[in-house]
Amino acid sequence: MKKFKDIIRITLLYARRVPRIIGTHAFLVFLLLIILSLLISGTIFFFTAFSLRNVEPDIQASQTAFKKEIFLGILDIWEKRSVMLQEADTKIYEDIFDVR
Repeated sequence: MKKFKDIIRITLLYARRVPRIIGTHAFLVFLLLIILSLLISGTIFFFTAFSLRNVEPDIQASQTAFKKEIFLGILDIWEKRSVMLQEADTKIYEDIFDVR
């Protein structure tokens, strides 16, 4: 039991020193974290790349049907919008900055 308490006390003692050590060696810690993140992301990338290499894609042929009624409805909406845009261009607005 005493040994367990000593282990906890020593762990807490070092845990208090960790922020100061990180702060005094910030650049080296930053480089270490970048290298660690590159190693982890590279490992994940290669495991996914090699695991997907052996998988065959399941291609299912799907039938697409052209629905003429829907196409004509969309075409009608587009024509109405183009007419509305052309009418908006012909409106002449008054120049509010013109000094007369």
